[in-house]
Amino acid sequence: MLVLGENLKIHHNPYLSFNSKKMGAYHLFVNPTKKEFLDPAQFGDGNKRYALFHGLHRYALQLLFYSIDLSSQIITEDIKNWTGDVMYIAADDDAPNQASAELLQQIVGETKEHNLYWHARHHYRDISLPLLKYFLTNDRDEDFLADFYERAKIHKHHFQFMASTYFETKNALLRADLEKHFGKNWMKRL
Repeated sequence: MLVLGENLKIHHNPYLSFNSKKMGAYHLFVNPTKKEFLDPAQFGDGNKRYALFHGLHRYALQLLFYSIDLSSQIITEDIKNWTGDVMYIAADDDAPNQASAELLQQIVGETKEHNLYWHARHHYRDISLPLLKYFLTNDRDEDFLADFYERAKIHKHHFQFMASTYFETKNALLRADLEKHFGKNWMKRL
């Protein structure tokens, strides 16, 4: 187990993470304690090994693991901080073998499924989009927002997510950002 600071524990097992020999392995950040996962692709980031910890999802990981006050574990009503939890980096092409089956047995209590990536996708909650909404409406991290708005100017799905988040939340700051970056007639872009 690799421990980075007091609050971040990443379990590195060669059978569950970075064991990808084929091209094109996709990765998730998995928290079996909370039965949740974070998918970098939902942030518009790469989710292959070379892209992990780069892009917008790194802000979400920082938020999930950073806590000054360990008694304050709540990010939103339905998202709790991952501080002190073990996080696995699981790849979609991790081959089932004896070692991964034993570790999967420890994590989820069964071994009949393919691998941890598959198990998380089918049984855990993806908290990526709720976290993205949190950054747009609550956290207001300037670096995150600057990166996100640059992407929204290029990629229509980022802009559409921003707009749908505004329509859902009616957040005044988000509306001001939409007008600032896309003009008063930003709704015509939809």
